[in-house]
Amino acid sequence: MKRVFAAFKRKPSTMLMVSIETGILRANICRYVAKWQKQGSIHQLKQGLCKVSKHRAGFYTTNPELFRLLLNLQILLSYETKL
Repeated sequence: MKRVFAAFKRKPSTMLMVSIETGILRANICRYVAKWQKQGSIHQLKQGLCKVSKHRAGFYTTNPELFRLLLNLQILLSYETKL
């Protein structure tokens, strides 16, 4: 779990990208991500094309600094839509 957590902290990645980087099965990573989402330890930053599969996927991060940036962006966007 520590290797997966560290991989998501280094850079926002898809589960498949982390699976290839760490050698850990994607099914296990999926379980870890679900657990960390309940704990608030991981957030999905964006949807984009996975560099491995070339399909749309979620890019996740465990980096708290990126959580704050995401929160600030969401606040800004919600404020702009109210105008």
